[in-house]
Amino acid sequence: AYQVEPLVRQLDQAQQSISIILDTRKFQNKSIEYEILRQTMDFFQKHYPELITVWLIVPVSFIQRCIWSFFSIFLQERQVSRIRMLPDLHSLVHYVDQESLLITYGGKATIFDNCKSE
Repeated sequence: AYQVEPLVRQLDQAQQSISIILDTRKFQNKSIEYEILRQTMDFFQKHYPELITVWLIVPVSFIQRCIWSFFSIFLQERQVSRIRMLPDLHSLVHYVDQESLLITYGGKATIFDNCKSE
């Protein structure tokens, strides 16, 4: 929360939405990381619901996407419509323009590079 608020304040006044990229490449203990993922989603939905356009979760295997498809039928359509499970980082360019996508993910933006995890 302490890192998010200053970043939200940096958004251009014309900026009406944001996309959140959740990079799962370094998830070690799946159950713990997915619980953190759930808590992060809950945080943003509670405090910044009007800003979130889409959650982009990468990379997600074919099996994981199939499991998501099954379980997503039990969620509200509004929630499901905001979540995209992507097979690889290259898929991000279909959802985020290169000017807004971090260099880390193949784009040109540097503004939020200090938030990336190493």
